[in-house]
Amino acid sequence: MRRVLAPLLLAALCSAQSASGVRQATGASFSGFGDDAKAEKLWEIRAATVRPDPGTSEGVWRLEALELVTLRDGKPFRTLRTPSGVARPDQRAADGEAALTLEGEGLRLEGIGWNWRGLSQGDTFALRSLVRGQVGLPGRSGGPAQVVAQRMDAVSAPGGVTALSFAGGVEMTRGAERLTAERLVLELDRTGDLRGWLASGGVVHQAGGRRSRADEIRRDAATGDTRFLGSVEVVDARLRLTAATVVRQADGAWSAEHPERTLVELPAAEDRPAASLAARTLVATPAPDGSTLLEARGSAEYASGAARLQADTLRLASPAKGRGWVEGLGGVRGTDGDLTFEAGQARSDAGRDELLLQGDPRLADRRGFAVTGFQVRARPRAGTAEVLSGIGRRAALRALADGEPVELEADRAELARSGELATARLSGEVRIRLADAEASCERLDVSGRMAKSKDGPAELERLRLDGSVTY
Repeated sequence: MRRVLAPLLLAALCSAQSASGVRQATGASFSGFGDDAKAEKLWEIRAATVRPDPGTSEGVWRLEALELVTLRDGKPFRTLRTPSGVARPDQRAADGEAALTLEGEGLRLEGIGWNWRGLSQGDTFALRSLVRGQVGLPGRSGGPAQVVAQRMDAVSAPGGVTALSFAGGVEMTRGAERLTAERLVLELDRTGDLRGWLASGGVVHQAGGRRSRADEIRRDAATGDTRFLGSVEVVDARLRLTAATVVRQADGAWSAEHPERTLVELPAAEDRPAASLAARTLVATPAPDGSTLLEARGSAEYASGAARLQADTLRLASPAKGRGWVEGLGGVRGTDGDLTFEAGQARSDAGRDELLLQGDPRLADRRGFAVTGFQVRARPRAGTAEVLSGIGRRAALRALADGEPVELEADRAELARSGELATARLSGEVRIRLADAEASCERLDVSGRMAKSKDGPAELERLRLDGSVTY
């Protein structure tokens, strides 16, 4: 890098000498050029008044009405304007304590106190206090951002990309987005378009009615995805999410992870109680109708009102209105009021009062009947259930008769509970086993009294066998 003094400055410094020996020039400039064969001009410092700084080493100049311009491809790139400053051209450096403006394509900032250094790989600017202004271009990638901070440090790389690092009480507003943090890094491309950003230190982000907190939030320039890291909390009108990591895609889909427990809480609505969904990983996919499909993976748990569900994987449909449904896959265990159940797969639709169990299903009323079969379909609120047979598995019911266990099998079983009375109707090759006695028929109606405690099945009081009865 070479220093070049304007002819006017040279002439003035050679001829102007006051009684005190202080030299001064007006309308002068310094310029810096590249070291390669092109020797392009890289920067220029212009000032209304230039004079040596008394009491310092040679090559330090005090300037008034200063304008510092950095260039790319021979064209102005960034321009700093300030009433006064100190330049060290041989060191490619300048600084000052006065107010300033820093402008360029996609950039206009104000501050008090500044530093500049021209490096072979780019430039660095620092605005030392009370920084505010606009970053980015209108109509591009979400538009410009309005930023307020205590300090800003900018580094421009040879390719034209500029990283702007803001620190201390940072506030950023961009369209419907608002962000506060201790630190914020904005990235500008060569054209001045605001690309990605990284915020850290007690970050609070608000957008579209959603409020998020995290230790760090990063916006990916290429994909538009936003990544939240460390003690993440997201709250909007439809959910409250806590996790260690959250990635929100530009299309509204998101995923959340925590090594122990990621939790989504759904507030109560007019037609449903509050609900919660927890697992190591949660994935949300929005649908065109406004609903959201939540998938919980890894030791997943669901709770809503009297219903509890555990499974390897849980899927929850959260519509804009209504109760939705929840589905469990793999190792399903759950409760719904007095009902307990196990299955390979389960689907609960509270709006329809329906519980569907498949894959070696087992359903028990804590004071009533216990059933198993190929498929079980229950209506917990109505107190009814239907058990069907299938390949390798028959509908079966367990109860007590005179204190002895009784087992019933059939092609189909229909159960109902009303108050303290439990009833069942079995049909299709019915088999009855009670102690050493066995019987068979085509149809069987049974009724019994609910158990007095929640640790035993109902006690049968009446059995009616019809059709091809054998003992």
